[in-house]
Amino acid sequence: MNSKGRLSCYTKEFVDQDDVAINGFELFMKEGDDYFERANQGLFGLKKKKLTKYFSDCPALVENINNGDIRTALEVAVFYNSECDK
Repeated sequence: MNSKGRLSCYTKEFVDQDDVAINGFELFMKEGDDYFERANQGLFGLKKKKLTKYFSDCPALVENINNGDIRTALEVAVFYNSECDK
């Protein structure tokens, strides 16, 4: 998964030594940032508390994350890039 714009979404893939499956998690990076913010916590979904802070510049996105209307990292990136202040 990849989404690029003012907010980019990346997937970090890895293989555990005891597992043959490829695992992964999503990361966000806003334009101008020099660090990644982890988007989700495995089966538990989006990291709502962290993302509420990270996206404080877009209250509509925070509301959609917290009320469950947006559930995936890709949905977050698409919403941010199309609906938040440009």
